[in-house]
Amino acid sequence: MPYCSKRATVCKPFPAIMDVLEGESEIILNAEEHAALVRNLTVKQEMKDPRQHIYFCGHTDGYAYLKEIGVV
Repeated sequence: MPYCSKRATVCKPFPAIMDVLEGESEIILNAEEHAALVRNLTVKQEMKDPRQHIYFCGHTDGYAYLKEIGVV
């Protein structure tokens, strides 16, 4: 499931989460909202690593190709 879909699933029932992430005023969270915020940040972190992995694999493959054809 894409990050946006997962984030919407976590944030929709708790609008205060978006206020924390994007707002500028002071926010007080209850226990449920805090747990949802932690889930949102966890989802964000989980989605970050695979994209970095794919990014760096692309560079590794590109370097190997350049080496193979004699450019590097």
